[in-house]
Amino acid sequence: MSDAGPTSVRARRGRTTPLGRRAALGLCAGALGQVVSGHNAPANAAEALAQTCRILVAGPAGGRLEIWATLLAAALQPALPAGTMLQQELVGGEDGVTGANQFATRVPPDGNTLMLAPGDAVLAWLSGDKRAHHGAARWLAVAAGVVPAVVVARVGLAAGQPLRVGMAGTVGRDLAALLGLELAGFAPTPVFGVLDRTAAGQALAGGAVDAVLLRGGDLSADLAALATHGAAPIFALPAAAPDGVDRAMPELADFIRHLGGAAPAGPLYDAWRGVAAAAQTEFALVLPALTAAPLVALWRQAASQAADLPELRAAFPGISVVPAPAAIALTDAMAPDAAAIAELRAWLAVRLNWRPA
Repeated sequence: MSDAGPTSVRARRGRTTPLGRRAALGLCAGALGQVVSGHNAPANAAEALAQTCRILVAGPAGGRLEIWATLLAAALQPALPAGTMLQQELVGGEDGVTGANQFATRVPPDGNTLMLAPGDAVLAWLSGDKRAHHGAARWLAVAAGVVPAVVVARVGLAAGQPLRVGMAGTVGRDLAALLGLELAGFAPTPVFGVLDRTAAGQALAGGAVDAVLLRGGDLSADLAALATHGAAPIFALPAAAPDGVDRAMPELADFIRHLGGAAPAGPLYDAWRGVAAAAQTEFALVLPALTAAPLVALWRQAASQAADLPELRAAFPGISVVPAPAAIALTDAMAPDAAAIAELRAWLAVRLNWRPA
């Protein structure tokens, strides 16, 4: 998870790629007739909100998060008090660590600045990356983008059996597969260099690995192709079920019980829940801790109305935009207690020889 560093670019709402601009215009048109006016917001919150607010985007110019920021700003705008403007400030690299650090150290809890950050920033913090001076425990969720994810493995594997797990690198979203399989009683070994969904499918089909995490919308074609190579989904990550997968498909706890094990509990399982939530988070839109409750309610109300807009749901097929309380549950899962975080970091050190620089 590399971060490009402390470069910062300020961009007003609407300055984005052509895709983002077209989608934003559609959102504005759809929002006019579907979102209630900002006059319905609590009066004290409306008065406390600055005329110009901003979304601190924890990512680079031209990145995926910049497009999301423009889409969300257009969707939120009609529900804000009349005359309120939203700006974007782009900070740092793709993994979001620099932007999340700035949000933690420089943004006051006045309700006028939100952050849009990827789940990768949380994975860096959970794993003990020494660059990460932030934490999801200090975030008040407004909305989130959730990506379905499922662990796929060769048919016929038995608990206790060694298996090779395809991973992009030592610390990343694939930890949800590696740690989950270990909690289920397998003896997983990482195979690094499996960089994306396409490579994961090819490695599993070709026999180079025994299990992978597949992440993204509409996985039905991938799963059908892998079925012909003797592979099948064994458990889904908890936040959302992938398209093309049975909605009753077990999560990790059910999978472990199906294998005859006891229901998982304890610090390492809590840590896995945090890793799994981060792996499924396309973005989290959050306010800083200690933001006044009326202002939190104003932003959450706006996000709740915006999430229902069909234009926003259609912007990135397969990614669900969820407001509170689902977004709150997601960020809560990404902030396990100190015992769980310590257990995860100890496990990473022993199993993967992870020594954060």
